[in-house]
Amino acid sequence: MTRSVARAVARGRGIYWTMTSAAPALPTHALAREAYRRALSPTERVWITADALCPPFTNALVLEGRGQLDLAAWTSAVAAAADANPGARVVLRGALGWSRWEDSGAAPPVREVTTPEWDGRGPFGASFLREPLPVRTGPTCAVWLVQGDPAYVVIRSHHATMDGRGTQHFALEILRALRGDALLGSPSTVTDLDLGRLGGQKRPHPPEDCIAPTGRHDGGRAETTWIRHSVALARPSQFLPRVAWILAREARRHAGPGGGEVRFDVPVDMRPRAGAVSGEPLRSTGNLTGWLNLRVADDATPESLARAMKSELARGRDGDVVVSIAGLRWIPLGLMRRFGAARTLENNRASRYGVSGILSNLGPMPLEGLSGAGFVADKAWLVPPSGHATALFATFSGHATGVEVLASMPSPLASGGRLEALMATLDAELTRT
Repeated sequence: MTRSVARAVARGRGIYWTMTSAAPALPTHALAREAYRRALSPTERVWITADALCPPFTNALVLEGRGQLDLAAWTSAVAAAADANPGARVVLRGALGWSRWEDSGAAPPVREVTTPEWDGRGPFGASFLREPLPVRTGPTCAVWLVQGDPAYVVIRSHHATMDGRGTQHFALEILRALRGDALLGSPSTVTDLDLGRLGGQKRPHPPEDCIAPTGRHDGGRAETTWIRHSVALARPSQFLPRVAWILAREARRHAGPGGGEVRFDVPVDMRPRAGAVSGEPLRSTGNLTGWLNLRVADDATPESLARAMKSELARGRDGDVVVSIAGLRWIPLGLMRRFGAARTLENNRASRYGVSGILSNLGPMPLEGLSGAGFVADKAWLVPPSGHATALFATFSGHATGVEVLASMPSPLASGGRLEALMATLDAELTRT
């Protein structure tokens, strides 16, 4: 049992909503209750553990645009949005399988940040992105306003309380409040385990044998970093399979004759599985993400990878991992931390990981909906959570002129300009016709 728990903790499985799949209706027991409270899912326990091992384990949705950001107006709008979406105000209560998120009643804080040295391309000058969001005391969500040209609005959420799609929903609600539009709300108390059980099956954890796209861990300090590139995408077809194929080629180039396995986790929004309950897509700020585990063989092509992903989605395999780790709800968080720390140390010493990376394609961002009250969003992008056991975490956000590519990884895997070189390769390959 301990090895399975360690693997589940150390996999660093990630967010988000790259693709969708359909499934049967959600049982009625998972619908909203009067007082907002929802169970802590096993997956969310993994994110709490990841936060303890490499804090803070947070989503940071960044709206980049033009205009003045009025602190009073944004503070009022955030409070209104949180009233309608209480998942933005939750704190953790209870222990083990009885743990739950409860509405604290305290709106997410809104603060102005002065940081002229931050250019939105990396962590330098963005120390506010490292501030903790403590799950027991809160806040677990916060909003930062960065005045300037461009101006930035940063919506941060603890990854144990929201996934990327949930953070995006909350951001859209804030802008609706700013514009004076009606709010949609998100009262659902559905968990990812509820959705995963709609067709998901248990499966064994793959071995920790994957190579990183940038080569070996150099044994340096346990820190993380990230980088952002703006890519003028030549064609959108088979985007994610092409990215996986390019990264796999780079991983094998670094590994040399010894080689190694290349697999990527591809996050999938499971909300559409519940669509038959209300006849509409499920609205929730919670963690409702499943994953596909995509193996890239030596002879794979972007076309074969696209077919494999389509087949896995059709079979509902995105819910398998959620179901497989259900037993974690009865493992104490302290024990999960110890197992996770041991597995992380072993991964880095061997330069072998549960996956070669996590690839999350957000798709085209709804920029019109993310604008209002004198602020015009030109781009929106998500800074991935960082962890010492995750070889690479990349997010992709589309807009009219291309795609924003962000990648985070442990600094000892990025050293010597390797992360910059990897991003330059992706940029060059994706801009080719």
